[in-house]
Amino acid sequence: MNPADDYFVWKANAAGGYCRLGVLENVPSSYETSQGISRAADFPDDAAFRMSPEFPKDVKLADNCKNLESVIVVSPTLRDWLTSQQPPSVEVLPVTIINHKGKVASSDYAIVNPLSIQDCIDKQNSNLMWNKIDPNFISTIFKLVLLPDRIDARFPMFRLQHEPTVVCVHKSLVEKIKAQGFSGLNFKPVGEYMG
Repeated sequence: MNPADDYFVWKANAAGGYCRLGVLENVPSSYETSQGISRAADFPDDAAFRMSPEFPKDVKLADNCKNLESVIVVSPTLRDWLTSQQPPSVEVLPVTIINHKGKVASSDYAIVNPLSIQDCIDKQNSNLMWNKIDPNFISTIFKLVLLPDRIDARFPMFRLQHEPTVVCVHKSLVEKIKAQGFSGLNFKPVGEYMG
């Protein structure tokens, strides 16, 4: 068995009436939260997501909320559980969720920001579309293959070099997370991931 098969891509699932979130508000250079750039030192107190007006009937808050920023947004319960596991090189950034009526639905959610970026994509065996403006970045992944000898096992959560919005998680951590029964989670095996 290939050790690279032990990894999953962390995504969110908005099925079942769970809300979807828009863009991250009140955060300069908010894109950095999806690129593995640390924001703990300057993250604003009023950082917020609004529920997407495109889904006005979806109001339930999941433990993992789908959003337009491609970041991991988690409930206080999932945040506290994940923090207790002490994954290295992962920071947690507090955010408020604003509902469709403009009121605070929760002030206790957080962005989980893995900071480790690993250069482990098997470029020969993956099927990738490279960005035409910046050829160091991938625009689309049709098939993802990882090089196991390029994965630093000290980091059970990490981002991919050339496509840092993709967060990979080792199956040992995935199994622990799933066992807790959190809502809104969708872990895709790396070999099945497209995006």
